[in-house]
Amino acid sequence: MHIECTSMDDNLEKFLTNPERVGEKNPLWLKYAPGLALYKKDIATGTFTKDTRVTTRSGILPLSQVQTEADKSTRQEYWQLRPENAYVPKGLAEPQLLSQYDLAKLGFRTETAEPASFDYLDGKKQPIGFFRNLINSLYEAATGDTRTSHALVKHNYQRLLDKIDSGSDRYSPMEYWRALHNPDYRDVIQKTIVKHPSDWYFKKGDAIWQPFLNALKKDAPEWKKYSEDFLDKMAWMQDVTTEKLGPSLWHMHPIMFLGAIKSKQRYIINYTHYSNSLEEAINKQMAIPGSAAPKWGISRNATRSEVIQHITPSNLTSNKNMLQFLEIDKLMEVSLEKLEAFLKGKGSLEGTAAAFIQAAKDFGINECYLAAHAAIETGNGQSVLGRGASFSYNHQLSRTVYNMYGIAAVDSNAVGGGKATAYSRGWFSPELAIRGGAEWISQKFVHQKQNTLYKMRWNPLSPASHQYATAVNWPEHIAARMYEICGDYHEFDKELVFEVPVYEGTN
Repeated sequence: MHIECTSMDDNLEKFLTNPERVGEKNPLWLKYAPGLALYKKDIATGTFTKDTRVTTRSGILPLSQVQTEADKSTRQEYWQLRPENAYVPKGLAEPQLLSQYDLAKLGFRTETAEPASFDYLDGKKQPIGFFRNLINSLYEAATGDTRTSHALVKHNYQRLLDKIDSGSDRYSPMEYWRALHNPDYRDVIQKTIVKHPSDWYFKKGDAIWQPFLNALKKDAPEWKKYSEDFLDKMAWMQDVTTEKLGPSLWHMHPIMFLGAIKSKQRYIINYTHYSNSLEEAINKQMAIPGSAAPKWGISRNATRSEVIQHITPSNLTSNKNMLQFLEIDKLMEVSLEKLEAFLKGKGSLEGTAAAFIQAAKDFGINECYLAAHAAIETGNGQSVLGRGASFSYNHQLSRTVYNMYGIAAVDSNAVGGGKATAYSRGWFSPELAIRGGAEWISQKFVHQKQNTLYKMRWNPLSPASHQYATAVNWPEHIAARMYEICGDYHEFDKELVFEVPVYEGTN
């Protein structure tokens, strides 16, 4: 199978510049230019200082793979440029953040070819014009290549440029072809969109085919008749009168071009079947005695209809609610800025975004979930356990303790139980509580087959046992806060995996 990707749109060159700035709010790439000042990190102090080096080439990196670190003294954030073994400050004009539709900035470019003949590399007439431009673009790529193993490549391209410019009437078409298809710089060629005469337009009698056919007449006459028949069968564009089809069209690499602009599937939904019927699960929930019974908030027990409403998966598939089915046993890779913006003004949680991200990395858990959960449990950092409370045990030194996730803060003794647990685990600062609580949740729930909010609350594998919360709408509250941070999951850059439970007897 052979795939062609072409266009006759006069606006294609403008399209490459992304004039409508599509995707600007969801950048996928980080691009840096030569001459950008680099910074180095002092591992001992966690601070950054300006290096003597600058970037010597341009580079484009997937934003999802670029780590962010903050200066422990100034809180200034830096991107780590791994190819440069250095850092650059965030928040400046450079490096640039690019969407997938910033095609020109991502290296896509256009060339126009106006050959007199389709027999372009004939070994006689030097291929000036667009072909020389292609060789020059490869020369520029080789010049910026810092690999010692490729140090001589630029000289070969310079030699070919000199040969083309000399006007020499003899050259090797195969040598030029091989130089053009150098796998080390294939992106340069595959991102080049060429406007050229189409062999779907011109027929055997047109002048552009004559040098090729005349050469066949002399060198391979048996192929001339076959080629003429083939060319006339292949040409169709002149016969179409209802569309604007001229003799030349834009020709792009199908995989490179379409791969750049296609919508990325950013989520997967898995459906897991459970042996309990939904009715059995509801009955078990309603049979839970005492303070562990399903609650509506903290004021009263939930009714059966309220349990049904919030346990039935098919009721929970709106954009925000769907996040309670998100598998939270891996990072979401939201930016530090997004997390900081969400936590701003939330009492003791403000300024702790880096702690949530680090805890998520260390314990294999979703940082959006951690921040959203903490915001819910602490009343936006303002509750007794959230803002810090004094506690002592057994006549030991009194300390201010924090409990960001309501761990052991059971309804019958929420504050007392939460403070005692925080004291025993050494949660004496917001950051320690964020980290320690994340570790506890990771070990007790997320990495114990309860890796979604829904499973933490309802435990469909074993209903009415080992449940994190009593409030029937607990997962929805946290999912709504996660939505505040990351937005519509359909538009999220990182691939997300959801698991929706299917109870016995339901579809």
